[in-house]
Amino acid sequence: MQDTVQGLEALLHRKIMLYQELIACLKEERNSLVNTDMDALWGTAEKKQAIVQQIETIRDQLMAALSREAGVSGEDPSPDHWLSLVPQPHRSCLEKPYLTLMTLKADVRCRCEENKRFVEQSLAFLDELIGILANAGTGGSDGIYSNDARCVENATGNLLLHREV
Repeated sequence: MQDTVQGLEALLHRKIMLYQELIACLKEERNSLVNTDMDALWGTAEKKQAIVQQIETIRDQLMAALSREAGVSGEDPSPDHWLSLVPQPHRSCLEKPYLTLMTLKADVRCRCEENKRFVEQSLAFLDELIGILANAGTGGSDGIYSNDARCVENATGNLLLHREV
């Protein structure tokens, strides 16, 4: 059992390192979003995908080790449940990495939500800006653009964008 616990501990530490790399990628993603650097954003997306695949591989390895040692078969227990499967004398060396991992997972969820919210707010801002520029949704007939998307010659108001696209 001691060898299995050491193997589990090594897998948890590797998973912790991957989650730290994922957090760094999410920080890069945020910077790319703020700077509107699409090339860096696509590169970050590829790195994130590779890290997530490695995390899933480690999760599968953890489940395989537990199924061999504790007789867990065919189920994918929660981390709380699989930690309870380890006998009490051996569990103490897994508790600190487990708590660290749970903290990192919460941080990843938070950063993902922040990045998602940033994208949604940015898109909403652009939608509103385009609506203002195109005078859309006002119901007025003096809009900047006609129905065939051509700029109206006699449009009144402050025209920030006065070109045909």
